[in-house]
Amino acid sequence: MTDNKPMMLYTATYDSVSAAMTDLDAIEQLHKDQMIGKYDAAVIGKENGKPRIAKRMDRPGLRVVPEWLAAAAAQGAA
Repeated sequence: MTDNKPMMLYTATYDSVSAAMTDLDAIEQLHKDQMIGKYDAAVIGKENGKPRIAKRMDRPGLRVVPEWLAAAAAQGAA
C-alpha cells in the first residue's frame, strides 16, 4: 500500500454463504453509487470441512485482506 490513508477492517459472521453474498452485493452497489471508496472484501465458507473463498471483490484492484487471514477466519466458521 502506497498511501497513508486510514484503513478500517470489518468482519461479520453469517448463518449462510447466501446471506453474506447479499451483503457483499449491497457493498458493491454502494461502491457503484460512489458512497464508499476503495475496498477489499471476501465471503468465506467451508467446503468439505475446509475454508474456501466463495467470492472476492476488490475495488479498484486493491488487495488488503491477505489469503492467510481469510483462511484463518474460515477456520472459526461453523
